[in-house]
Amino acid sequence: MIKEYDLLESSLYAKLINKDEDNKCLIYERGGLIFIFNFHTERSIPQYEFRVPVGGDYKIILNSDDSGFGGHGRIDSSILYPSVYKKELNAYIVSIYLTNRTAIVMKPDK
Repeated sequence: MIKEYDLLESSLYAKLINKDEDNKCLIYERGGLIFIFNFHTERSIPQYEFRVPVGGDYKIILNSDDSGFGGHGRIDSSILYPSVYKKELNAYIVSIYLTNRTAIVMKPDK
């Protein structure tokens, strides 16, 4: 994934999108990809919302909860996650089921 998306050369720094200390979640963007981490040991969050830099559909390209990685397979990586523009936030928002102890990487579906 690092080579395919040129993550080490494409941008110097990751851009923090969301830091949620209560839920122990961290979300950042680098090289057009969205990296989502839920470090909470117990709390899975249905319909977890976060900002994305551009509107459109997003798809999961890496999901540590996938059974192939020894996870529980609680997240459907085959579906598209649409962004919704929220006028009151002046931002595009994506909502996902964010399971505990999970790392997810998403990208815009172009």
